Amino acid sequence: MATGPRLSVVLPARDEARAIGGVVSSVRAAVGGLGPELEIILVDDGSRDGTATVARGAAEGLALTVVRHASCRGYGAALRAGFEAARGQFVFFTDADGQFPLGELPQALALARDDVAVLGVRTRRADPLPRRVLGATWSALVRARTGVRVRDVNCAFKLFPRAALDGASLRCDGAAVSAELLAALESAGVGFVEIPVQHRPRTHGRASGALPRVVLSACRELATLQPVRRAAGPSERTGALSEA
Repeated sequence: MATGPRLSVVLPARDEARAIGGVVSSVRAAVGGLGPELEIILVDDGSRDGTATVARGAAEGLALTVVRHASCRGYGAALRAGFEAARGQFVFFTDADGQFPLGELPQALALARDDVAVLGVRTRRADPLPRRVLGATWSALVRARTGVRVRDVNCAFKLFPRAALDGASLRCDGAAVSAELLAALESAGVGFVEIPVQHRPRTHGRASGALPRVVLSACRELATLQPVRRAAGPSERTGALSEA
């Protein structure tokens, strides 16, 4: 019988005080009924605006752990810290900017198994055209480099079995961390189910994913990743995606 929580929700955040309360509320609305089977892990990546304080207030009654970085170490480093702290059978992560309302999280949890990860696909991505083009190009580059066969590599709606990362060594500090995670999961024999998820415009803060230095860093990290070596395991699975 499992002794830890069933679900760990990892929220990487930097200066998201204006949005984090709504994100924690979205988690509560989606899966708060899990009670002691739910833990939330906020990775505060060098915030200077009281992000962690706001999150603690919004998470009253929920199990919340705050992992604090004294300075900004990067998106990938924040996610890796959250994964290392997670105790749940399954780990889910999303961004702390409030762009994902999480209404599909119960569906994802129902689909997840110890050999299956559930990946969101933004069917109506609420970003400017240049960001959408950049995202599609990045996903194509990841598929070409690693062989990972998913549609929306950097969609911040991913649910996976924590045990699949046992023995894996994630190293990416930047935006290539999702590609590295997917490659590690597939190498461990985990199959993927893709489901359509909602995506809203960012209303607070400033997105940094399209900054030239961030893109160049991600490309350098991607170049260090190796093609997937698929372990014996389930055949590839893809969920049916509704049309946008």
